[in-house]
Order: sequence, then structure tokens, then C-alpha cells
Amino acid sequence: MKVNGKPVKASRTVAINDTITIKRTGLTQIVKVLQITANRVGAKLVTEYLVDLTPRQEIDNYLLRSKQNSIYRAPGTGRPTKRERRNLDDYTGDFKEE
Repeated sequence: MKVNGKPVKASRTVAINDTITIKRTGLTQIVKVLQITANRVGAKLVTEYLVDLTPRQEIDNYLLRSKQNSIYRAPGTGRPTKRERRNLDDYTGDFKEE
């Protein structure tokens, strides 16, 4: 996590107009602090306190990568069997050659 381009610990206090850069799995999100709140707020009210500056292309690339890496499996079917897993690995090319 970075605040105003400098690496910081998660416990650092932020101020109004600080720019926060958060690296998540495959996505770097950038937000700017508009106001400081004393209490926790619901997700619908977050837009009053933060503005998202993440480039749209970054979000689109993240969504594209996340869709490519997922394999649909019907809910309630449980874990794949060993045979199904091998077939999936062969299909997706994720198997190791020795």
C-alpha cells in the first residue's frame, strides 16, 4: 500500500486529498480521500468519502484476466474427481510434463 506514492503501513492515518494506491491480486487500485469519517459507513456511502481514480483500462484488463482463468462448474456438484481434474488440466494445458 502506498499513500501519495510512498510505501506505508496499514495503520497510517490518512488526510483529506491523500492518494492511496492499493495492490490487490492482479489489480492496482487508486483512490483519493475526499472526507474523513469518524465511524464506519455502508458501501453505498463510500462514494461521499472516496473517489476512484483507477484507470478504466486497468479494470477492464483485470476483468478479462479473471474471466480467462475461471472454469465454470455447476453449483452443488462438489469437488471434481481425480479423473475430471486430469481432464480439465489436459484441456486447459495446466499439466506438467516430466
